[in-house]
Amino acid sequence: MEGFELQGVKRANIVGVFDAVARRGAASRADIAEDTGLSLMTVGKVADAFKQAGLFLEEKEGFRQSAGRRPGLLSLRRDIYSVVLDISERNFCLHIVNFALETQDMTSYTYNREFYYGENLHTFLKRAQTSIFSASAASPLYGLGVVVPGNYDAGLDTVTGTRIAEFGTLKLREQIEDTLGTSVGIIMKNSDASALSYAYDHEDSKTIVSLFIGEGINGSVLCNGAFVDGARGGVDIGSMLTVGTGTLGERISLCTNDNAKGDELAHALYNIISFLGPDAVVVECPSLRVPDYFINRVQRTLSEKYGLSAERMPEFYIGKGSSRHSVRGIAAEMRKAWLDKNL
Repeated sequence: MEGFELQGVKRANIVGVFDAVARRGAASRADIAEDTGLSLMTVGKVADAFKQAGLFLEEKEGFRQSAGRRPGLLSLRRDIYSVVLDISERNFCLHIVNFALETQDMTSYTYNREFYYGENLHTFLKRAQTSIFSASAASPLYGLGVVVPGNYDAGLDTVTGTRIAEFGTLKLREQIEDTLGTSVGIIMKNSDASALSYAYDHEDSKTIVSLFIGEGINGSVLCNGAFVDGARGGVDIGSMLTVGTGTLGERISLCTNDNAKGDELAHALYNIISFLGPDAVVVECPSLRVPDYFINRVQRTLSEKYGLSAERMPEFYIGKGSSRHSVRGIAAEMRKAWLDKNL
């Protein structure tokens, strides 16, 4: 980020101005001052610096409030990108995400079961290399991130707590960087990234429960901005006991329809909600046919079968189609890291 020079303004205030514009999508200087509590003079100074650095765009409004400069709406430049490799499931996906955290392009890879997992991943990465080269040739990249179906151990460079056994021996960062010839910024568990996506838009939420239902179940609890760790390095919701015998993950894997999955999940969530009282529950399940119906089923079961009152019912946030909260969450973390490095 060239040309960013700003003296006499606290770093937290600079970040506050950026976040206000990012969350609103388009904001006037008065909007930013209202959101941040900063003076219009400080807001104007920071906004002008971001414009000079090429990160803010300004569109003039069609009226003049008073004599002097006509007010304008500030927005983020959108032709700066990150690349997110989502390998949460065997059918991998590559997402090109712009600076406003919007998915610009998505390419999927269908897993070939005639080959080993490592061979499939290598083929996917070689195809991804072309997309990454095209994106970086047109505009700058602000990060390369990887979404995984378990806890990433940076020391061992492996992923644990996943039903995809090959992750136990795969040197993930090493293989990706060797194949792509570029550095990986962040490797993050899918449910962690989903929780961060929700937290980014809801600063007042103190406790967020996040679930990813794929070949197994990953779960995360974000409490006051920090993830709660369990005995296995994270909150292993998939190993919770549920109705009957077996764990939640085992029982959901046996379900033949979305209604049955919803009923199993409702029981586990009732225990979690009763204990933690979360503000929100984020759910991603790519196999769902009708995500909204699934969540309505879970809420209805919680209410009618388990007696959960409306006052105790958290907000539910469901992933739909190819627009995954986990992809947006890791892109937001990479953007934050990129800003921290360049401010």
